[in-house]
Amino acid sequence: MKKAAIFIICNIILFSCKSDKGDSASQTGINVIIPNAIVTHPMVTREMREREHVIRSDTENVYQLQVSFDEGKSFQDIDFSQYTLLGKYTSGGGCKVNFERNVSKNMLDKQMIYSIQVKQYGLCEMLVESMNWVLISKLSNDYSVVFTVKESREDNELPFP
Repeated sequence: MKKAAIFIICNIILFSCKSDKGDSASQTGINVIIPNAIVTHPMVTREMREREHVIRSDTENVYQLQVSFDEGKSFQDIDFSQYTLLGKYTSGGGCKVNFERNVSKNMLDKQMIYSIQVKQYGLCEMLVESMNWVLISKLSNDYSVVFTVKESREDNELPFP
């Protein structure tokens, strides 16, 4: 009986200390996007399309982007002492395009993972572009940002409300 108890205790200790970078402890703060923030949408330029944007200060905000916290009624300068702005150009075609955005924090690797899913519906010949600007809480300079984009197409279904 004592041997069984010691075996169980050893297994609990051994397996509770196991760490895997893919476990839930490494992924915290799922979808850390500020939910009520709307970022201005200036005309998309070639330079904007070709870069992944991590804007941490006023001097990096070369597009003079602003934010609204009241559903777009008024816009103000972004307070980069409290926020970081992320953006990546994507486009899609069809009758309707949805851009689903998620930012999660990986504390073990000191990374923010910005995932964009472009869902395209129907066979129409229309191009929809987005810079996918999102506001998150201030990101410390020792964190990097990883951008991922996945595209999907549903030719037979349209997501009408």
